[in-house]
Amino acid sequence: FLKDKIIANGMPADKCHIVPEIMADPLGGGQCTKPGHGALVVGRLSREKGLHTLMRAWSRIDYPLTVVGTGPLMEELTRMASSAVRFTGFVNDEKLGEHYEQAAFTIFPSECYEGFGSVLIEAMARGRPVIASDLGARRDIVSHGSSGPLFTAGNADDLRQTAEWLISHGQEREQMGRHARESYLRNYTPEENHPRLIRIYENALARHGGLPAEV
Repeated sequence: FLKDKIIANGMPADKCHIVPEIMADPLGGGQCTKPGHGALVVGRLSREKGLHTLMRAWSRIDYPLTVVGTGPLMEELTRMASSAVRFTGFVNDEKLGEHYEQAAFTIFPSECYEGFGSVLIEAMARGRPVIASDLGARRDIVSHGSSGPLFTAGNADDLRQTAEWLISHGQEREQMGRHARESYLRNYTPEENHPRLIRIYENALARHGGLPAEV
């Protein structure tokens, strides 16, 4: 998505290469744990993150939702939230990992393009499917129906229906989690992306005659 945007704004296509954001495997190459119970949202509590849409959707869902993060909308969102929603504020990396492990799935409701969305691969790496809004790179990262479902950004009814389906279909949810883990291992580890980056540098050097003599 970002590559297409850059090319549309004048960058030559042959000078654009995709190297996705990477993250070391939090499971150290092991198998993902059995999914927990409840939905998880991680991020800054600000308007562009789609949290008003999420609160409206969750007002009719009787299923635990944990919101991790802080920001200017904390008080407003707390007032909007149903009794099924819990806000943790800021947590450290170790505690965040525990929240991913304890969740059944993650939600990424952002209503802006985002640069990438590291929360997506943090969840996928742990075998948790992601419900994501269908904007920007999310359509490239989350394979709809495989590693998680997409919903129409800003549409609370669509988000509610999507979440209710995932909550009630445990077998499909676990299968999506396995696919999410496989997608992470295939696309977003340092081991997979280091060779890609080296090839880009090597091709660039070859096009320009190699390294300068003084290097």
